[in-house]
Amino acid sequence: MNMDIARFLIEGREERYLRHFFRDFAYDPTAVPESEIQAYVLQMRQPGNLRASLNLYGYIPQMAEQTKELTAAKLGVPMMAWGGRASFGSHCVESAKAIAHDARGGVIEQCGHWVFRERTDFICAELARFWDDAASAAAPT
Repeated sequence: MNMDIARFLIEGREERYLRHFFRDFAYDPTAVPESEIQAYVLQMRQPGNLRASLNLYGYIPQMAEQTKELTAAKLGVPMMAWGGRASFGSHCVESAKAIAHDARGGVIEQCGHWVFRERTDFICAELARFWDDAASAAAPT
């Protein structure tokens, strides 16, 4: 979470760093095509972009405190959370259940971190079902 040290270790090695995330965090290491990895590498090598991409990790402790404060009372809005078996697993849905009254989701088999890339059809179907349920619940009776 020390952005300066992380930047020092990654700078000049952006391609290896990104390839590690896109390949090693996936169930299907081909889910993110090489052309897209190269596009990310090009962007990350632009001035300021590496540090900006690392900022998220530096703010994790602050975000955790804010989430704790904001969810002292459970959220009333429905949430959907899915995690790939080879990545977050049940952590996503269990976290959602801890902060919301209506949390749905679960674990996606044969999937890693990149759920939208690795199981696009599944996620699209779940999103459609989620929004249909939300619209039905909000519709006047």
